[in-house]
Amino acid sequence: MLNMRYLSILVELELDSEKSKNLKGLDAFVLDYAIKWPLSLIINKKTLFKYQILFRHLFLMKHVERQLLTVWLCTKSGEMCLGRSYPYYSLACALRQRMLNFVQNFLNYMTFEVIESSWNTFETNLKEVANIDNVIEHHAKFLDTCLRDCIITNDSFLLIQKILSECIMFSVFVQGVTKNIKDKEETSQLEWKSMTLKESQERRKKILQEISDDLNKMVSDEAFATSIKSYDDKFSKLLLDLLAKIINDMSNGLGETKIGNVLYRLDFNDHYRNQIEKMRLSQSMIHQ
Repeated sequence: MLNMRYLSILVELELDSEKSKNLKGLDAFVLDYAIKWPLSLIINKKTLFKYQILFRHLFLMKHVERQLLTVWLCTKSGEMCLGRSYPYYSLACALRQRMLNFVQNFLNYMTFEVIESSWNTFETNLKEVANIDNVIEHHAKFLDTCLRDCIITNDSFLLIQKILSECIMFSVFVQGVTKNIKDKEETSQLEWKSMTLKESQERRKKILQEISDDLNKMVSDEAFATSIKSYDDKFSKLLLDLLAKIINDMSNGLGETKIGNVLYRLDFNDHYRNQIEKMRLSQSMIHQ
């Protein structure tokens, strides 16, 4: 069944016109489909709503992935000019990669391990159906399995939404502070096309020096260091909370689902698991 808390949030947003006005296009975007008879026997409003929730979540994940890839484009010049000489710039690049690793691994898990796998099972079951009721039953099972294993009907879904929100805020911040640098690089690339090889090399050297100066000024700003440290702390805490919740769910009877595969993808070397154990140990010592 759908997570009632998440369902109530969606319904509330649909009914509350004031909250709906504050929604961004990305939050409000959803695909609809006019279902005609006899297909409406299988895909009713409730079934369509489940599809909308699933694909809305996939759409958001892809959007966050594109934003983080844009951050990579914004920071690649800085990595070449600054290298590892500025710890907080290096931290920003490392945080971008950690966020991208989370989003891409989660996307691959949802699409390949959950949706595609469940669809193959659904197709196999359809070969053995005897009537329309069997089709409806297998179709409902397919959707419920996808929603469950994609952690949409689980309390962890809210943690995932917070992580994605943090990724977007980080992306907007980095793209904002590096906008002038990116504009300079793109403008210079257009200029090089009309120059000779020697002129373009000299121009590129000059642009790289200007970019290096701009980056030095940016990363030397205390506000930049404070912001990056804040994003890193928030993302790390949310990710640890999510993984701890998944571990707890596995120990409470959800081990037969695919949810544990998320843990293996995101924490293949037990790095986060060790941190979670240390946190629990320190908390237990405080309470003693």
